[in-house]
Amino acid sequence: MFEKWKKSPLKGKGGTLETTLADIVRGIQYCVNSASEIVDRQYVAQLDQYFENGRPLVYPVELPDGSRMELPLFTLMNHSALALDKMKVSMTVGVDEVNTKSTDVPIANNENFKLERASFQVRMGAPAKKNGGQGVRLEMTFKAGEQPEAVARLAEQLCNGIKLYAGPPESAE
Repeated sequence: MFEKWKKSPLKGKGGTLETTLADIVRGIQYCVNSASEIVDRQYVAQLDQYFENGRPLVYPVELPDGSRMELPLFTLMNHSALALDKMKVSMTVGVDEVNTKSTDVPIANNENFKLERASFQVRMGAPAKKNGGQGVRLEMTFKAGEQPEAVARLAEQLCNGIKLYAGPPESAE
């Protein structure tokens, strides 16, 4: 079904990569989606790191009055992740060719309707010294993302479940 996306890159004149502008935009979109997927996987990894067989890993603490508590390690960690906030792409491409592609679109009362669009064959990868330093400039801004609601609720439930235990019995002297 997705055979058209499995194109192998073609080398054009001078060994530069020939591609369409649509290919470049799809590549950038893939990068953004991958950044989001990495954040999602981080939360799953945190659950694996702080839970064993569905039970939270705890750290025993003894307070100065001798009472004890077990703190779930999950509640001691920061659960916010870096998320992509803004992305700015500046690029210079050489347009080698402009093709018109058309698709038949079935519309009632018009059997011959064609949807046309332009397809730009572009050239990237020119050495930085040539053509005034053509290339791609990429700026990405990250921000601390909010934790998912389920992570916040889990941390709250774990905190609410922390119990204080009496200290060891004092020896009668």
